Amino acid sequence: MILTSNVKLMPGSKVEAVIQISKEFVKAKYNEILKDYSSRLKVKGFRTGRVPFSIIEGKYSDNIRALAIENLIHKSLEEFFESAIYKPLSYAVPKILDEKLEINFDKDFEFTFVYESYPEFEISDISNFKVEIPEVVISDSDIEDELKLLQFENSIIVEDNGSVKVGSIVRVDFVELDDSLNEILATKRQDFVLTVGESDDYYGFGDDIIGMKKDEEKIVEKNYGSDYKFSELANTSKRLKIGVKDVKRRDIPELDDAFAKDVKDSLNTLEELRDYVRENMLRVVQEKTNSLKLSKLLSGIAEKVNIDVPSSMFEAELKNVINEFSHQNKINITQLQNSSTGLEGVNDVF
Repeated sequence: MILTSNVKLMPGSKVEAVIQISKEFVKAKYNEILKDYSSRLKVKGFRTGRVPFSIIEGKYSDNIRALAIENLIHKSLEEFFESAIYKPLSYAVPKILDEKLEINFDKDFEFTFVYESYPEFEISDISNFKVEIPEVVISDSDIEDELKLLQFENSIIVEDNGSVKVGSIVRVDFVELDDSLNEILATKRQDFVLTVGESDDYYGFGDDIIGMKKDEEKIVEKNYGSDYKFSELANTSKRLKIGVKDVKRRDIPELDDAFAKDVKDSLNTLEELRDYVRENMLRVVQEKTNSLKLSKLLSGIAEKVNIDVPSSMFEAELKNVINEFSHQNKINITQLQNSSTGLEGVNDVF
């Protein structure tokens, strides 16, 4: 179908191509469409399929020629891209450069188009490229820390009939009191849960409830310095009424052979659990090391390679980033487009 095709690589990984189709093929395609028209058209005074070509051309010549041009371009592009040296980007649409295309049966049909291809680049010699990775050593203390984490993850929360202590999980009601010991209702909180010594409560009363028991209530005076973590309370004094409604504790399992069995059925002893933990940690370290090596290698290569990235490739990647961002943060794309920055601003950021 294609007589000749000349291609020229342009800036931005664009390719300009000129395709020439023989006049014989063009005439055959035109006649094929004309014959199809003749088989379907109904013209008064003629039976279907018996309308002379001259009458059809007289009425529908422009339509037939336009359809023939569309068909020729479509088919020739398919043939061209099957063997193209510069492969087109799947999300980029070829653009016809000719302002007006016409069929002249005395001449071969020719048209010019531009498309974006995958960028070409050369990678320099990296045989001597070195990637430095910090050495990671799994110590016995690392193993013990991981075992403590396993203990915590396998712990259960149980009722504690004793008094509140550091580590207790406590459910309380509290409210600020004015100078007349009346409750300031706007500050009242119920069923607030905190872990004493670990939770970061607003008023910082964790230490004040140590020693209290379930259903006990007390009034505490709190004085906040100028450097208090919540600036609105800095240099103020507050009187709080606090009631303990529930006291619980975290029941941490013993670190023994039974615990090892609970973690994994195939383990029988604590030493086997330690070995298992060590192997897992070494595996994670190796995976992280390999990932870091690859990342540094690719970064090193990228610094030495100049890639002329097509605009459509950038736009497609940007669209993927925006879609992923909107999905992760549950933001509608329309919201991003209507924001003060807008997608144009995102382009500037990148």
